[in-house]
Amino acid sequence: MIVNKSMFPLQTGFGVITKMQDRFANLQMQLGTGMKASTLADMGRDLPLSLSVRERLNKIEGFTANIATVDLRMSFLDKTLSRFDTMESEARNSAVQGQYGTNNINMATLPSLSKARLDEMVTLLNSDINGRYLFGGSRGRVARQGSRPCSVNAARPMPVPWAMDG
Repeated sequence: MIVNKSMFPLQTGFGVITKMQDRFANLQMQLGTGMKASTLADMGRDLPLSLSVRERLNKIEGFTANIATVDLRMSFLDKTLSRFDTMESEARNSAVQGQYGTNNINMATLPSLSKARLDEMVTLLNSDINGRYLFGGSRGRVARQGSRPCSVNAARPMPVPWAMDG
């Protein structure tokens, strides 16, 4: 039996080993950097798939951010409107005739309680949630320049409705 170059092609064997070393170096780079390719051209046939996946992930991140913002605003609106409902029922209960308390103390404190409730309502309506005034309508993004938020004027007393009857 004669052994010659045709049985053990030396050149082909070195080529295969060199290609395997290049592939091994490429895999080590991918493992070390966490990236599949260093340039978009290196991605080959996987480029369209990668770009579409990136686009989908960006859309999902945008949707997630919008959902978080809406969730924050809705929870604030829910808490504010629940507080308004509580304040309304407290005001109705405190103004019921026949519940004047000891020495008519309920009716004596009713104007100051009403003013405090109005001030609380105005404060709730002027709340800034993540850079937006939710009860500000279409111009709720920023406060107008040169203006202050609404407030209850302490210098001007509020008229008491039952005192105007006479």
